[in-house]
Amino acid sequence: MDSQDIELHAALNALRREKMLAKYGRAHLNNLGASYIMPNDTLKRIVDCARARKLTSVANLFRETKWDLATKLGEEVLCVVNRYPQVSRDPLQDTPVNPTDAAAAGPLAAAKRVAAPRKCSACNATGHIRTNKMCP
Repeated sequence: MDSQDIELHAALNALRREKMLAKYGRAHLNNLGASYIMPNDTLKRIVDCARARKLTSVANLFRETKWDLATKLGEEVLCVVNRYPQVSRDPLQDTPVNPTDAAAAGPLAAAKRVAAPRKCSACNATGHIRTNKMCP
């Protein structure tokens, strides 16, 4: 997470605390926490989707998060998300895990493995196994 993601996370956390306080009061906020309104996993998913620029509507918010309050609080969440413009970057294409291996492997890295031919453990011949009728 970079600084923009952290700022967005803090703003969304403030929004969910505000909504929890307004709807249920201070006692429930202290006892249950703000994750009663928006779970932590949903909050993290919203930040990740905002980074990937997937949140353009309430329908997209619901599709990406499956958050049951997306229809009620979705517009406010999208307003907060739109206040923090994300740098256009793809989270899956930042850097390869091992750059030397990725460059050396090239397009052959995704090639399908070829299975070795079967070998009989009784006669050591190829093309069949010991329980086959072809084995002498």
